[in-house]
Amino acid sequence: MRLGHLQLRGLTSYHHAAQLQEALLQRHFGVKNLQRAVKAKGASDSSAPNSPDPTVITAEFHPIYTFGRRQINTVSEEQRRFLQDSGKAMVVEAQRGGQVTYHGPGQLVAYPVIDLRQHKITPRRYIRLLEETVMEVCASFGVPAVETTEDPGVWVKGGQRKICAVGVQIRMGITSHGIGLNVTDRDNLLSWGFGRIVACGLEGKHVTCLGAEGARDAGRLNVDSVAPEFVKALAARLGAIDEIYQASEEGLQGHEYDSVGT
Repeated sequence: MRLGHLQLRGLTSYHHAAQLQEALLQRHFGVKNLQRAVKAKGASDSSAPNSPDPTVITAEFHPIYTFGRRQINTVSEEQRRFLQDSGKAMVVEAQRGGQVTYHGPGQLVAYPVIDLRQHKITPRRYIRLLEETVMEVCASFGVPAVETTEDPGVWVKGGQRKICAVGVQIRMGITSHGIGLNVTDRDNLLSWGFGRIVACGLEGKHVTCLGAEGARDAGRLNVDSVAPEFVKALAARLGAIDEIYQASEEGLQGHEYDSVGT
């Protein structure tokens, strides 16, 4: 099985990555619907389209605050204006559970779009798999003292400094959203962004990054260098991945399936 990696280099917009993710999700949903239709008609499996490759979208966003579906309606206009800070950041609803978090320069965002049933992975195990992948990546960059706690995500040992947030959505067995791993405090925008909220609703906790925790070559550390390492570590944990290839934006948005083959 092949795993696609679409690496959006440099700063990109949250909405652009979200649109690419949604296009890939719709491809998965379309294929699943066709496969069910073929099965219902009693046709041979060979007439059904193959499942799309699992794919990971990685990106580094312009400053943005995202709220879970249930929380966004509790945000007042005054709170929105404070977070936007005269246009320095955006405020949007994300199609995931959970409370407010911040994405910005210096943070690796990874959106794996994977059919969990194809890999025989339960949703609970998938969350753990993402956390284990992040811990391996931290160790590979010289930050091994990380752990999971009763709170979601990955933390520096002691459970007071969060280095990675985890938030996913699963529809029809297909994953979306994923992780936000803090790599560097680029232009002090990570500390600025997280300093204006109670991240993930966890009072008294702090946010950190690889660069602040003694990562090797911290001066040259960046999101573009960490992204491929995350994808490789994830592929190893998924199993049955023979190849990782560079996916394209055009490829993710193509191949619409709207009819059953004969």
